[in-house]
Amino acid sequence: MNFDSQAQSKSSEIITDRPLISKSAFLVPVNDIQFEFGFEYQRQKIYKNNFTEEHENLILGNTQIRHGLSEVVELRIGAEYFTGRVLNSGIENISKGIRGVFVGSKVQLRKNQDIISDAALIINVNLPNGNVNLRPKEMEPGFIVAVSQNLGKGNLVCANIGGQRNSTIGKFEYIFAAFLIYKVVERTVLFLEFYDKTEKYFLKNPITDLGLTYLLKNNLQVDFSIGGLLFSEQKNIYGKIGFSIRFPD
Repeated sequence: MNFDSQAQSKSSEIITDRPLISKSAFLVPVNDIQFEFGFEYQRQKIYKNNFTEEHENLILGNTQIRHGLSEVVELRIGAEYFTGRVLNSGIENISKGIRGVFVGSKVQLRKNQDIISDAALIINVNLPNGNVNLRPKEMEPGFIVAVSQNLGKGNLVCANIGGQRNSTIGKFEYIFAAFLIYKVVERTVLFLEFYDKTEKYFLKNPITDLGLTYLLKNNLQVDFSIGGLLFSEQKNIYGKIGFSIRFPD
């Protein structure tokens, strides 16, 4: 990642949305295609009405494809293969299949300014496709406004605010996120993220995420991260590994 002076261009280093849960305010260059691909392992322990529910999940091929349609618009599609085990009162239930199928776009609202350096609007629709037990009941429209402030020397502070319909509970969930990008050395970036998605209260049980990205080439990046719920009685920890590549070089 390189946030020194310019948003992503054909000659610049790749800028990705993964492994963050949040979204960046940067677009893929015109006519380029960017693949963002990863794996995630997650363990959860949920306490409900005097009983404990344990989850163990493995996400294979969490994939997002981004295509630059113009200087201010990109197309976004994606999905993932999920395998999960739930243990409830000694009863085990296993789910496997495609989930998280979505289509959307990112629109540039602001670019390379002194105050609020960059901003973008992400419009997203979760589709009722994939495994019948894992997919949403109906289409779930949502939006995110992503803003960032360039701090210089490759450092960046960013925020997301928005919402997404949850057809399972029949309600609109609010999204809030903030993250800090810190360039340690050339080609290596650390990030710290706070993310919350809730129907009522912001920052009630935010996910905290810490990780790094390493640039192998200008168009090829690998990433590693760990995270979880730090301020909740519920247990939720996960680890991610992935890579992103942009064509053409």
